[in-house]
Amino acid sequence: MRLKDKKIRILIAIPNLYGGTGVFCRNLAKGLKKYFYHKYEIILLIFDNTGLLEKDKEIFDSIYSKNKYPHKDIRRIIEFFLYIQWVKKILKNLNPDIVLSIGTYLNIIMSLIIKKNKLILTEHDVPSVRLNYSSYKYIIKLIMKFLYRDKLIIGVSKKVKEDLKKNFKVKNAKFIYYGVDKEEIYILSEEAINEDIINKPYIISIGRLTTQKDFLTLIKAYLITLNKNKEIKENLIIIGDGEDKQKILKLIRELNLSDRVFLLGYKQNPYPYLKKARLFVLPSIWEGCPTVLIEALVLGIPIISTNWLGASEILDNGKYGILVPPKNHKKMGEEIFNLLNHPEMLEVLKKESRERGNFFSLQRMVNSYNEVFENLKYGKN
Repeated sequence: MRLKDKKIRILIAIPNLYGGTGVFCRNLAKGLKKYFYHKYEIILLIFDNTGLLEKDKEIFDSIYSKNKYPHKDIRRIIEFFLYIQWVKKILKNLNPDIVLSIGTYLNIIMSLIIKKNKLILTEHDVPSVRLNYSSYKYIIKLIMKFLYRDKLIIGVSKKVKEDLKKNFKVKNAKFIYYGVDKEEIYILSEEAINEDIINKPYIISIGRLTTQKDFLTLIKAYLITLNKNKEIKENLIIIGDGEDKQKILKLIRELNLSDRVFLLGYKQNPYPYLKKARLFVLPSIWEGCPTVLIEALVLGIPIISTNWLGASEILDNGKYGILVPPKNHKKMGEEIFNLLNHPEMLEVLKKESRERGNFFSLQRMVNSYNEVFENLKYGKN
């Protein structure tokens, strides 16, 4: 066997498979197998099993899990060194050709123990914005500046790449947009749902119940919509789980919206809910390139999104959806009201959403990563 015919062993390291980064991780592995079947051996390293599914054993050639996620308090510092030793041991046994690291915590660990000619770091949101909400933002930013500057780092949008260059002095930053498997989404969206709530018209939002996703602003915006027209039939459905659940439930009760706003929790397959929605709203304070926004485009769902640094790219400066300022519940509420009262505009956005969704193909994303892997493996970077 010639050297170039040998399978390239890729280790993908991610904290867990929950949320959008988990979807990206699966899509990348499935896409590499689909379009470059005999070229890659794909190994998954995760901290804990959150979001891990039985089908993941078919997607990845092998899976290594510590089954313990780092704490978010001071214990995280102590655990950091324990995770370094665990990762070192696995890397020594596997000797991967390339390590693809996902997320800042793992990026820092991998940067300390792997030579840069085998390492690709990825950032999936806007680091400088996210760090504003961290208690350790100054020290983390210093560490990132020191460790990131000479590494190959892939951001998930142009704005993430620009943020890495400007605020973290990264010399070798690239960007690759997410890609999704349209055919799989279409098939999964046909799954039957046995919940009465979807038999009435509704607006939908999907994401972790965290500060970043800012569902509090969405609920306040929805109240403004109702106050403008008490006859609006659409309820508000939120799919996801997270640490802000009780805070969100409290606001729903305080605003007397318990019969109009419904938290459905985490759904392994959210696509049937998304497909039947009149409107998708993304209220996030910041994002990199959220998969769910692309999935809404693919399914032809009209979109209202906050205008964080990546949304203008995905929605082409508002051509394929309505953009509103983050944390502005009044403007968001007005735009929800306007769309629900102009069905002809909803129809236009449905068509344009599908058109834009075609750009974010799985093959485009996988081809881009394949090029990066080849360049790193064979010394072209």
